[in-house]
Amino acid sequence: MVLSHCEQLNLTGHHAECVYDGIWNQEAADRAIAFAPNTKIHFDFPFGLGLKPFDRLAYYRKSLKLIRDGSFDVVDAYFEPSSRVLNQVAKSCPRTVFVNTMGNPLHQRSRFRLVRDLKRKYAIYCRKHYDGIVAVSEFVRDDLLSTGLPKDKMTVIRNCVDVEKFKPNGSKRFHDGRLNVTFTGRLVEQKNLEVLIRASKLLFDRPGFSNLKVTIYGEGHLRQSLEALVKELGIETVVSLPGHVHDVVDLLNNRTDIYCHPSNFEGLSASLLEAMACECPIVASSIPSNREAIKHGETGLLFETSDPTDLADKLEILATNEPLRETVSRNARDFVVSELTLDQLIKRTNEFYQSLLEKKQITAG
Repeated sequence: MVLSHCEQLNLTGHHAECVYDGIWNQEAADRAIAFAPNTKIHFDFPFGLGLKPFDRLAYYRKSLKLIRDGSFDVVDAYFEPSSRVLNQVAKSCPRTVFVNTMGNPLHQRSRFRLVRDLKRKYAIYCRKHYDGIVAVSEFVRDDLLSTGLPKDKMTVIRNCVDVEKFKPNGSKRFHDGRLNVTFTGRLVEQKNLEVLIRASKLLFDRPGFSNLKVTIYGEGHLRQSLEALVKELGIETVVSLPGHVHDVVDLLNNRTDIYCHPSNFEGLSASLLEAMACECPIVASSIPSNREAIKHGETGLLFETSDPTDLADKLEILATNEPLRETVSRNARDFVVSELTLDQLIKRTNEFYQSLLEKKQITAG
């Protein structure tokens, strides 16, 4: 999403650069460069900052130098914990607009009121020097407002999808005699993959579903425990975890009959929007952000988040009802094309940047 945004800005007469401070290796760098050939990408920043003070200091110094040398008008911080460091950098760059784009809720939960209050105050402190805050969904906005972040700094600009890249290619689904259910994402608690695996067992045991194939693409620290659950349930021939997938468009168009998105929470999932753009029939968890994109029975089906039986039921409904599949998949693409394209995101983001720049100029004057 970030690289798509930068690349589109550069192709439309602006100048944007990207600091790539995620988990880095040469293969990932090569893919990023190929994906955004017109965007200068910085791979030399510390990543995995955690609580290491020297890494944070190095990140602070490199960020400050880059922003000053480049004379950037706007800095948009997308990820934690680097956005916390940039909150401090903002104090030393009074002419630059600093924006924090929030892709997930803050999750200030705790059994103890004192801990909740401390988390809330820390969240506000970490965004004290930002000029604007972008929430990628109404759900994220409401969560941020409940934390006490100022409403006058905030706007909602939903995640988007490149509908020219992610589009149906005319391939027929349900063509190989198997029911191919796909998930793409990180293997972490947030994605609720245990429920998907348990639902796979329930569905496989039902009459007529011996052809079920569930493929979970991605990597993460839960790999071993998820593989152990698959083995425990005796469904090694049904559920596989092959790792990363590099051609997502091909996967969604040619190897997916139903896309499943079972997350416990999201901001607004890019993976979900990509599947919608490719006209995949979708079953998703009934969490607030998913409900902003998936209207039950119209653009997909929703299941109760912690209920594998309900997930199995919804997968069975889509698998056995071709007219419904065709309707929801077509409506899903129509929705993202009308509401969530990359061009729309660029327009809304640029308008927000411009309003903040004008406000800063008035204040400085």
